[in-house]
Amino acid sequence: MPLFKNVCAIGRGMFSYHQECTTDELVKMTWLRSVEWLHWPAFICQPLLPILYIYVYPPWVIAIVVVLNILWIPIRYHVPSLGIVTAGLYFVYLKWITIPVVAIYFVVHRAWLDVVAVIITPFIVWSLGAFTGGKVGIVQKKFLKQLGITEETAELRKSIDDFILKMSCR
Repeated sequence: MPLFKNVCAIGRGMFSYHQECTTDELVKMTWLRSVEWLHWPAFICQPLLPILYIYVYPPWVIAIVVVLNILWIPIRYHVPSLGIVTAGLYFVYLKWITIPVVAIYFVVHRAWLDVVAVIITPFIVWSLGAFTGGKVGIVQKKFLKQLGITEETAELRKSIDDFILKMSCR
């Protein structure tokens, strides 16, 4: 089963891919998107942080992201959007372009501490997420509800998935 099956299928419709996934895959996918949503400012800033390091002193950039994450705390449970967080996933992939490019820029300018700051940016973002915490289950249930899956339908889907698995093993 491809790891990014849900992301690849988005082109066919934002929520159509859930019909192709098993219940377990949907639970894992919504859990991952929930973690990203809880720390949305830090998550979505990942491709921008290295670029901002060029113009602003890196500790100030991190401080701004910390403040944005703290301001996000009262909002994050009221407006979860699976579509926005899944689309944001594509944007965040740009960090794999911006990090090496900005690191090379700082190497050329012999700014070694800035090179280190750029390289550890994903770890910084991860630690910011751990700093602000959050209740993943609340957001995950809202994402599953957006997919039309409640606890009752999840049990039904699970039994159907188990039946299909048994039939395919024969």
